[in-house]
Amino acid sequence: MLSKILAKNVVTVITMFCFNAAYAQLPTAIAKTSIGFLMGIPVGKSTNRYINGYGISVKSERNVAKSLNVIGSVGYMTFRYRDDIKKRLENLGEDVHVDGVVPITIGGRYYFGGIYYAALEAGTAVTIGDQITSSFSYAPGIGVYLPFSSRYGADIGLKYERWRRSSGEVSFVGIRFAFALSTP
Repeated sequence: MLSKILAKNVVTVITMFCFNAAYAQLPTAIAKTSIGFLMGIPVGKSTNRYINGYGISVKSERNVAKSLNVIGSVGYMTFRYRDDIKKRLENLGEDVHVDGVVPITIGGRYYFGGIYYAALEAGTAVTIGDQITSSFSYAPGIGVYLPFSSRYGADIGLKYERWRRSSGEVSFVGIRFAFALSTP
């Protein structure tokens, strides 16, 4: 089962690179909007509490220079408690529901080598639950934009993201797979 999934993913990546080779002359630092899935692996102190995280995000890019786009992003993310933490909370009669987080960021994306980019975003991460709280958020990252045509493409990015507030922090390494549509 796992080998079939891995084989399908390998075929998908190879196909994307073939499409990219065919459209290598297309500009990538263009105005576009993407929607994607984000998977997060906790790092640092966050590994003591969480096992993984997942979510969705919408990102909009506007071109401001030949290789530079300004970006804005909004999403929804949640994390899963580690089993030992979840059991400990249950034994104490505590709620084991993990609140969702809505990260809202702005930043920049610099394209180099045609399809590759480096990005930096900052903003707020709003925790939605019994109490609404916010954290300072920042996320440096790298990625690749693979155009399928002059209008459509795939955006695959890897980032480190950290949400920090006075009562603690969450940090993770995330990978985002997104479908992008160029916008006028």
